[in-house]
Amino acid sequence: MLQAIFGGHKHEEQAAPAATPAAAPAVPVKPKRMVHIDRVEVILYAAKGLRDTDGIVSGNSDPYVVVKCGAHKKQSKTIKGTLNPKWDETITIDAEGLLGGDSIVLELFDEDIGTDDNLGHAAVPLEELRSGNRKEGWFKLEGKKAKGEIHVAIIPYGRME
Repeated sequence: MLQAIFGGHKHEEQAAPAATPAAAPAVPVKPKRMVHIDRVEVILYAAKGLRDTDGIVSGNSDPYVVVKCGAHKKQSKTIKGTLNPKWDETITIDAEGLLGGDSIVLELFDEDIGTDDNLGHAAVPLEELRSGNRKEGWFKLEGKKAKGEIHVAIIPYGRME
């Protein structure tokens, strides 16, 4: 800081304010997206309001979930005697070689002696997972005679661009 003495008074010399740089024009940033999904984790939490397929026998179902994606499929454990099962189970599906048009399909069944009854299904297209974010929520079951919802989280793993 420079000081000068004029007529017995001290004065401080003020530096000129620094010029502010001109704001750079905004450049749109392309959001990152997952270019290659290697695997998908499906966390099966619960289902509610499922259809009673056992009728007079027990008034309940013995539900389990088959998670499918392309040619890959895995099955959850069966929860006996309920229309509102809680699985708290994680299933990992290998997504190698899957295409953008493929979906994660959750098919619910009632385990029976003989043929298992279909309780409905829900699907999430892989394209919805390309942001790299998990998709979580209650999904309404669809299909002939389907009733109820399933609560899941689907987490993609892969390379981001």
